[in-house]
Amino acid sequence: MRSVHEWLRDSKKSYAEGVAILKEARPKDSAFFEKVSNAATDSYHFRMLISKLQNVARIQLQNPVKKETAIKSTVKVVDIKKATTNKATTNKTPTKGKNDSVRITSNPTVDFKLLPEDLQEKYLRNKDIVKEMAQNQVEMKAADTDEKRKSFMDKLTALETEKKENWKDIDEWWAGNKPEEKVLTDEEKIAQKVLEKSRRIETLKINISRGKKELDKLQPEKRAKKEEKIASWEKELSDLQK
Repeated sequence: MRSVHEWLRDSKKSYAEGVAILKEARPKDSAFFEKVSNAATDSYHFRMLISKLQNVARIQLQNPVKKETAIKSTVKVVDIKKATTNKATTNKTPTKGKNDSVRITSNPTVDFKLLPEDLQEKYLRNKDIVKEMAQNQVEMKAADTDEKRKSFMDKLTALETEKKENWKDIDEWWAGNKPEEKVLTDEEKIAQKVLEKSRRIETLKINISRGKKELDKLQPEKRAKKEEKIASWEKELSDLQK
């Protein structure tokens, strides 16, 4: 089984292999994805799997090991079941862990109390987003028409994008303000570039999909500009996937 960085770099990545990698790294997070035997690359499950494994890759960069343990886990294939609601999380300040720091999805070494107020608000907003996404998933599975399901999927996509942007702002601030600057090895730098490339590919896919949906609603002049933008995104995506 390949490493998480190799999987993220692969333009033809397998959903089943990604689930196996996640199961080895975060067993508790894999159950949701094991409910689906295979997912299309543009599906919600596949996007969430990529997001989870990008977080795993970030943590590995923050806590590198000399050798990665070979993954022997197998993926259990089961039918899709109706989603259940997890216990809601509160909006309290995150619990501190070792070294007086908190573990967040994007960067496990960020110290919450050192973040400026606006970024603390974004962190707490992401806790709410997770709850909103869980509720939307439940309602989407219960929807009785394709139109309703599409509406929920659009909401989920928007929430996921907002969450990623919030983590991006936190990560960027922390990179320039953290107490001690971590010096990456050549291997870690390569892994970081792979991760950044993977993140950009997923962002481009979302932008292209959303842009195409907006075309019919635009006036001719704005439509032409949007088509040019979509074409530039598609070219960049094609170049990155080579």
